[in-house]
Amino acid sequence: MGVNSTNESGKPNNQKQKSHSRKLLRRNLSSNRPSCKNDAAKIQIFRKPAIEKLKLLEKSYQQNNQIYGFITDIKNALGLKPTKGVSGYGIVNIPKSDGSVLEATISLTNHHGNAQTYIDNDCNLEYNLKISVRKKQMKRKFTPHKDVVLDEYEYTGKELRKVDNALALIIRSIIGFLETGVYEDLTGVAVVHRSPLMQHDSSTHQK
Repeated sequence: MGVNSTNESGKPNNQKQKSHSRKLLRRNLSSNRPSCKNDAAKIQIFRKPAIEKLKLLEKSYQQNNQIYGFITDIKNALGLKPTKGVSGYGIVNIPKSDGSVLEATISLTNHHGNAQTYIDNDCNLEYNLKISVRKKQMKRKFTPHKDVVLDEYEYTGKELRKVDNALALIIRSIIGFLETGVYEDLTGVAVVHRSPLMQHDSSTHQK
């Protein structure tokens, strides 16, 4: 049996090799997660696995309207990495019925969006979808931009409590978007903010 060699510090070289292997593994795992500016995460969403995970998550939110942790659960199902101070932008390619492919972003937060950040973070695609879920309505307002096609669906606890299985319905709406490229608010209580203001036809992406 061979004897592990040591380096100048007296530690076995195999420890150094293991450390190097772990670094390579982390690098390979993050290869589909290129960074945007301002440390925002721009992550490729693998559509079919995400749909299956969301279907399981939808079942767990039947009869459960607990908002705390809801956004995190959806992000985990989509494979979005937690970020501090900025939103995580998930990029997804969705085949459409006409044979074309919609390249879109999905972002989930507890605050209103500023469309300018999609340009600043190099995440402004053909269509951008933002889901905002929080207990109370924020004073801060949604900010559109003339060059950003963005639909934000704002959900608040007061309105969600009026709907049975509201959180499960939001998850189902996201599943529908991943399947068709069209977001349909199945709760019926979302406030929709659009960018540019009244200038883009979002009917192809929402119902």
